[in-house]
Amino acid sequence: MNGQMLTAGKPYQQIIRFAVPLLIGNLFQQFYNMADAFIISRCLGVSAFAGVSCTSGLSNLIIGFAQGMTAGLAIPLAQSYGAGDHDRVRTHYAHNLAITFVTSAILTVFSMRGCASLLRIMRTPEDIFGYANDYLLILFAGLFASMMFNLLANTLRALGDSKSPLYYLLISSFINIVLDYLLIRGSGLGVRGAAFATVIAQAVSVLLCMARIIRNVPVLSLRGYRFVPDPGILKGNLALGIPMAFQNSVISLGVILIQSATNGM
Repeated sequence: MNGQMLTAGKPYQQIIRFAVPLLIGNLFQQFYNMADAFIISRCLGVSAFAGVSCTSGLSNLIIGFAQGMTAGLAIPLAQSYGAGDHDRVRTHYAHNLAITFVTSAILTVFSMRGCASLLRIMRTPEDIFGYANDYLLILFAGLFASMMFNLLANTLRALGDSKSPLYYLLISSFINIVLDYLLIRGSGLGVRGAAFATVIAQAVSVLLCMARIIRNVPVLSLRGYRFVPDPGILKGNLALGIPMAFQNSVISLGVILIQSATNGM
């Protein structure tokens, strides 16, 4: 990967080439739930569709937190890469992986344990409560795949590669649609099939990102690397990741409050 990718040539051309895949990727990040809801409405009926649709606020709250945090974690890595300090890049990458493992474990436990309570707080109607709960539990159980994809995708973007994450997102979106039909219609899993399809598709995108990094990004190679947690690096990276995580979740929190008020009418 060329370290001068974003510093050579005309700035506006480089910015456009980098930003357009980001824009398209953000649109496709929203595609998972839309595809699930559409196929569920066709295959399982109105109640199942309503149950999955009402989960968008909660799922976006948790997944948005993950997206924001991993974007923040990529900032010091990008700074080190721009400065040509490849050892520092590797160190930040290793610490970001550790933060992601721990954060995803915490979020998974708390989101799964609190899923039903949050749906109750939102005053989810009883006739769709089961659909919503079943769908969210599987999504939250697979939260690690979502966090890892966002971490690896943001890491590649931090090194100037915004196209590869987009390609992998397009592939996983296609896999998600195919699996939706297979698991919803063919297996009898219902809304759980849609959630499994999403998690599996995200796991595939993680594997594709990992393969890209291992084969083509030697600066991120951890072969022979001895990880020793550095409190200063952990604190500095979290100081960037956590505010961006909460910033990404604010809109979803507003959606949840509005939905709760609407359901209570």
